Amino acid sequence: MQKISCESKQEYIEVQRRRYCRAAKAYKTRLLDEVCEVCGYDRKYAIKLLGRSKQPSKKKRGRKSEYDDPELTKALKRLWLKSGQMCSKR
Repeated sequence: MQKISCESKQEYIEVQRRRYCRAAKAYKTRLLDEVCEVCGYDRKYAIKLLGRSKQPSKKKRGRKSEYDDPELTKALKRLWLKSGQMCSKR
């Protein structure tokens, strides 16, 4: 088995993913066997790669910022600096 570059693997997987999504079950089995042989992946990992469309976009976690306006942020920072950088700890 020859080594394949990461870029080549990604291109190959993308092509196979499109074929896999449209394939019948019997053909999916053959596609999985081929991907495992060519890329050297375990079967479960190949199923995971071919079964999902693309990487899901990561959502920003946590609360939405209340102070999105840059002018408001600038004014609040000036006020904070004038107050001696007060915080909850005194």
